[in-house]
Amino acid sequence: MPNICKFLLTITVTAPTFLSFGLIGLLKNDDMYCQTWRDIFRNGICPADFEWWGITLSFVFMIASVLGIKYLLKNKSQKCKEGKSIKVNSYSNLSPNGAEQIVSSIMPWLSMFIDQHDYLALFVCILIPCFFIALASYNNTNYNLIYSILGYRYYEVKTDENTYVLLSAKCIKNKNDIKNYAELTDYMGLIIN
Repeated sequence: MPNICKFLLTITVTAPTFLSFGLIGLLKNDDMYCQTWRDIFRNGICPADFEWWGITLSFVFMIASVLGIKYLLKNKSQKCKEGKSIKVNSYSNLSPNGAEQIVSSIMPWLSMFIDQHDYLALFVCILIPCFFIALASYNNTNYNLIYSILGYRYYEVKTDENTYVLLSAKCIKNKNDIKNYAELTDYMGLIIN
């Protein structure tokens, strides 16, 4: 299960960037996008336009990422029997440390100032950095903006043996509040209360 969680965490790191990409496409060419949907419902014709597919798949990817992570965390939090005990020496809040994720999600909005742009070129220019972000975050415990959207906080928790990054839906105010966690990846988990 940790490999599935690691894969899900890795691919969903880029979902907010693709949401920005979809929103930009919608704002720049909403008439085309809405007309294509009307044509689909009226005539049943599948569009061949890359821009329409790029916008639609960006929204689908973001929705699937949010639902997938929400299901994963709900499933993990309900399986208290799988939880591991932990004796915390110290902890700190890591939630403010997600600047690079926020910057990568805002980066596509710079294209709003370009009057005419090739949507395929923009997609490739966004896809390449997203690929490297996902690749870099595979073996690291990386900040994921979707967790923050769902109301989770990141905590760095130190024990005698290791340092973990744990998520919690509740605000942790005392190290004694952290007693059990469900493992998501090797050094990342979900605090179970």
